[in-house]
Amino acid sequence: MSFLTADRGYVLDTSGQLLLTTNGGGSYEILDTGTSERPLAVQAVDSKHVLLVGPAGVSFSTDGRTFKPNAQTDLRKAPLFDADRSGKTVVVYGPEHIYLSNHGGSSFRRISRPNKKTRIDVIDVVTPRTFYLLDARGFLFRTDDQGRHWRELPGLGTEIAWLFIASMLTIGAAFVFFLVETTVAARAVRVRSELLQHTVDEAD
Repeated sequence: MSFLTADRGYVLDTSGQLLLTTNGGGSYEILDTGTSERPLAVQAVDSKHVLLVGPAGVSFSTDGRTFKPNAQTDLRKAPLFDADRSGKTVVVYGPEHIYLSNHGGSSFRRISRPNKKTRIDVIDVVTPRTFYLLDARGFLFRTDDQGRHWRELPGLGTEIAWLFIASMLTIGAAFVFFLVETTVAARAVRVRSELLQHTVDEAD
């Protein structure tokens, strides 16, 4: 699901049907995804620009309601399953592919994984330049230049690892904390983004 405000948001059900609400879930409108495939994720950039991700490639809407597949040759067949964004910076990804858009999803370029062994579980786009990547082994990586360079963060890769990532909001001194819980034995990852309105020192 992807909500722009408390009222307007998009939801994918388990069958791949896309739903739009404009009243906070009071009612839903069924939208045409423009494909017979079952999308795996939805990412709204604004009220008009919305992406559907996977199972191969990306579909894009410029009116918030109708979708067309992205025709980029290297993107349209790429196995993808999720997306995240910060402002107009959008990242779509699959187990071995990462694509970056700095234009709200209208066009993408491929960026590198931390290494060839990396199988991606989750990517958090914290700012337009800073991303965190958690792989299937439980290793966490960070980039501060949109994936040109990745560095591994120490202390992960254990059976159960907890990480709090702090990033400053653009307004005020509040911080957003991203809680990442990893259970490597089950190779399952849950990501919860919880907004905590606290003033804290910046954590590296």
